[in-house]
Amino acid sequence: MSIRKCKRKLALCIASLFWAACDNDSSSSVAPVPDPETNASNEVSSSSESQTETPSSSSEEQPANPDIQEPASSSSEEPSSSSYFNPDYPYTLGLHPSVHCKDSTFYVPSPCQSYRPSLKTVVSELADNEALYGVPPQTCAIPAREDSIFKCDNGMVYFKKMAAASTKSFDLVGDTIEQCAPTVRDANNPCPPAKEYFIKQAEEAEASTEYPHKYKLADKTILNCKDAYETKLDTVKAYGAMYDNWTNEFKLKCDDGNKYTIDEMFDLTSKQNPAEQN
Repeated sequence: MSIRKCKRKLALCIASLFWAACDNDSSSSVAPVPDPETNASNEVSSSSESQTETPSSSSEEQPANPDIQEPASSSSEEPSSSSYFNPDYPYTLGLHPSVHCKDSTFYVPSPCQSYRPSLKTVVSELADNEALYGVPPQTCAIPAREDSIFKCDNGMVYFKKMAAASTKSFDLVGDTIEQCAPTVRDANNPCPPAKEYFIKQAEEAEASTEYPHKYKLADKTILNCKDAYETKLDTVKAYGAMYDNWTNEFKLKCDDGNKYTIDEMFDLTSKQNPAEQN
């Protein structure tokens, strides 16, 4: 082989090695071309993830605006009955402080109306009595009336003064309706507390050592008894109205250690032999 051919082959080998090195450098520096389908799917998934995460992050990181106030609750609580003031019912009832009342009137019908005779009967009686006595028969003299009351928001009425009473039953002490004791009043104490009066009456009767009442029973034993009272808040019905009041229920306390109502004592004494009742 000639020297010229060897030089040519050596030059070809050096050139091939040079170009191989250049191909390796270019492949490492040029970015690969992405597949269009793969790239599109990746973009969709990444955008959906960012959309789902954005609201929570914005709601958590959003600073509070001092100019924006929370809306007031639509539900409002009613004030308690003890502190609530109704101008239509300006008074508080002492027996039940949650009840409020106002001044009013109450119609009380005449008790004679249910016994009113017919016109024919009246004319007949007039004729008979005029011949005998020269005067008409006695007629009912109790008319219907309008009583002053305190009307309360619980439906009850409290009479300021009952027709048969000489003193007021309920009266204002400041802005509170109090039950007055059935005692003589004066300017310094126009409405003595009824509850205190009845409690004191019961305590004095309990402390008494006298047993003035004697009752003979069927077995000929004698019960010695004294007055006794039980103080309680009672509901009363009168003239078609209803109200509460303090009262003393009367009983008989006897030396056998028991307390009897009037009806119970009547049952005990009526069991004896009629011939021995005297």
